[in-house]
This record gives sequence, structure tokens and C-alpha cells, in this order.
Amino acid sequence: MQVKIHSATGLITNSSTVIFTYSDSCVDAIKPLVNEILKLSGDEHKCDDIFSLVITLEDSSEYFTWLSREKTNHDGVPQAVLDASSVGREYFRSLLSDIKTGKADKPDWFLRMEEDLANNYWDYDMDWRPATVLHVNAKNPKYDDLARLVVEFLYSTEHDGGRQG
Repeated sequence: MQVKIHSATGLITNSSTVIFTYSDSCVDAIKPLVNEILKLSGDEHKCDDIFSLVITLEDSSEYFTWLSREKTNHDGVPQAVLDASSVGREYFRSLLSDIKTGKADKPDWFLRMEEDLANNYWDYDMDWRPATVLHVNAKNPKYDDLARLVVEFLYSTEHDGGRQG
């Protein structure tokens, strides 16, 4: 069996080249892999039984950009989140931390915010779609090492950019 782990792409442009990587499809890719690892090791659990898998924006400041500038799509957003003070920011950071660690689900308004940022990033003076990251949280400490290894594998790609000539 041959497994193509990574690929190389040659790209020629007349301007600066930037490569973006998004984690959105990682969840669908990792579940069958983890399920097979568990099956082969005699563990009857499934990926969803042992892990909480959450995709968030890599840079939390992009969430704050949306919260401070988007004025028409705030249905359901708690007033504490909209508070521009340090209290509001801390409330949001706490919620985001709970989401990343699997302690809280993303509220509907949070999903709308991420969708709006992904699809309309130029409205928020961003040059590109915000980068995303996968958070893998073991529901039982027994699986902490496997969670760490899954993340290390998924983010093991290396890339280099340069200009010749």
C-alpha cells in the first residue's frame, strides 16, 4: 500500500505568494482513522466517544473584529459578549476557551459569526479567509496521548515559500 502523506506544488506568480491552510475538513478525515486505530487495538469505542473535535478560528482577534463591527446579525448574542469593555472581552475569551476544550457547544450566533467571517471576510478589512485550527480533546485522560499524536500528525506538514530568479 502506498500512502501519499504530503504533496508538493510548484507555483509561479509575478507577485508575492501566500499559502493558506484550513482545518475545516480535518474532522471528517480524522474520524475514520481514529475509528480504525481503535478497532485494530481491540477498543470498541468510536472517535466521538473518546474525543471532542472542534474547529475554531486560529486568531481570536478576528472574532472581536466581527463583534465590534457587525451590527445587523447579533440575534441571540449575549449582551455581555457585545460589551466592548475588558469584562465583555473576558466573557468571550472564557466562552471560547470552553468551546475549544469541548466544555461548551458553539451557540447558533457563534456559528453565524464564523460563517460570516469565512464567507465575507473582505467586509471586515481582511485580505483572506481567516485560518482555522482543530482542537482535539480527550474525554478520558486515557486517550490524551492519542489526542496529542492525532494533532501532531495533522499539523506535521511543512511548507516553504521562496522566489527564484
